[in-house]
Amino acid sequence: MDIQPKLKTKPADAANQKARRRRKSLFKKASEYSSEYDADIYLVLRIKKSGKIFVLVLNIKY
Repeated sequence: MDIQPKLKTKPADAANQKARRRRKSLFKKASEYSSEYDADIYLVLRIKKSGKIFVLVLNIKY
């Protein structure tokens, strides 16, 4: 029986994964809020270390 060694994630990969999960959950919450309250949402998120900018715009059209 051949047992594979457990893969370890690098600290940088773990930090990226954590940021990705946070961004995804924040965008999901904003989307839920927008649909529940018929609100227009404009969300700009900038990652401090990389300088990447993510924009979420949710407009409720009637």
